Amino acid sequence: MSISAGTKSLSCYRNKSYQSCSALPGLGQLFRRISGQSSQPLDLVDSQPELLQWLQERQYDACKLKLVTQELPGQGRGLVANAAVCKGELLLAVPQQLIIFPETAAAESCLAPLLSQPQQLSDWSLLALFLAEQLYLCDRAGGSSSSAAWAPYIGVLPRNPIGTVLDWSQKDVDTLLAGSGLASTAAMIRIGAQLVWQDLQPLLTAAKQQGLCPADMFSKADIYWAIGICLSRSVRLADRGDQVVLVPFADLLNHEPSCEAYLLWEEQQQAVVLRPDRDYSPGQQVFISYGPKSSGELLLSYGFCPPAGSNPHDAARLSFSLQDSDPWLQAKQQALQRQGKASSESFALRIDGLPAELLPSLALCAAQPQSAAEVEALADELFAGRWPSIGGVSCEQLALEMLAKACKAALKGYPQQAEADRQLAAAGQAGGGFAHRRELMAAVRVRERQILSRTEFVAQQRIRQLRKGA
Repeated sequence: MSISAGTKSLSCYRNKSYQSCSALPGLGQLFRRISGQSSQPLDLVDSQPELLQWLQERQYDACKLKLVTQELPGQGRGLVANAAVCKGELLLAVPQQLIIFPETAAAESCLAPLLSQPQQLSDWSLLALFLAEQLYLCDRAGGSSSSAAWAPYIGVLPRNPIGTVLDWSQKDVDTLLAGSGLASTAAMIRIGAQLVWQDLQPLLTAAKQQGLCPADMFSKADIYWAIGICLSRSVRLADRGDQVVLVPFADLLNHEPSCEAYLLWEEQQQAVVLRPDRDYSPGQQVFISYGPKSSGELLLSYGFCPPAGSNPHDAARLSFSLQDSDPWLQAKQQALQRQGKASSESFALRIDGLPAELLPSLALCAAQPQSAAEVEALADELFAGRWPSIGGVSCEQLALEMLAKACKAALKGYPQQAEADRQLAAAGQAGGGFAHRRELMAAVRVRERQILSRTEFVAQQRIRQLRKGA
């Protein structure tokens, strides 16, 4: 079996359960959660009055909103309460006519004659086309075209660099992510953008041949900008078949790690709504959750990091796979498949626990039963939460030994010196900004090392207990 730092996909870790101290006795929380919310009143004059006027023109009663747009130090734009907000109230309801659905993007595009034909384009591709077209109309055509109906929304979107990993140079990727499991995540995002661009080429070639768009519309730079906007601002609506959409105004809401409020589709409202998870006083910034993402994931996809120690979802990623030389390779592959697991998997270690399926998976990979039938029975035992012994050694001990070895190897894989990372991280500041990516990534590496070191230490402690028969 081989283990390395890495990840298969961002979505692999969103719904996994975690074991806290039951998996590794003694594994504890090292940093308290900090809300990062200021109670000091802010200037309540809306910083984007044109956007509010546009909302009203599109039949949204912005006058009743309890939210105003503000420029926030270190965070860019955000939404701030201009009146008392109660937990659970219907604070925001963005109606259908203001939401950019993939079908909206297709219908309102100059490419509509082609997009009305059967297509295999993803939601992201359709949204990226729409954004790139609107950007062209706003910036190059001066926004004078009647087709630039979304100009006030496009006007508040950040221009390059947005700050996501798509804006990083390859040298930045190779240098800043060296040794980190986030390198695979970054590669997935960047390759995904390349595939979107490639998938659009036949359509764009046909559109220009038919004279549906100017020759310089849909440039690679504009498409990549649009993909970055989708990466950092799109919302996936679970109650509408996981459709990916853009939600103007609501996408100005910033993330806070402890927040449990989400943008959701409500059929009764026929709108994307926000019901806050806490009370807010006038002048306080209103937050949502972008999901249980680590600071590294937030940096790559959104261009910012929460304050150090404030994110309970911070993680260090390790990948494992069955070894081709394993005499029970096929039996183990089949056993994992029956358990709904892959023979090559990636896991996110957190400071307060491990993914529930990590140790059983490692134990199955490390164990060497006497027959294929024993492999199947062993898998059933392990994933039921029991720890049988193989050759007089507990499977829990086998798994922990493999985990400790993997953590030690991952710690040695960072080319940067730990003290240099700590100094660089201390010189930076929490928040976002393309210019601070080196300091923010240094802080991420510091946290990853803490998680790996703590996990290795506690694993070794538990191994000693098991060897003593505890």
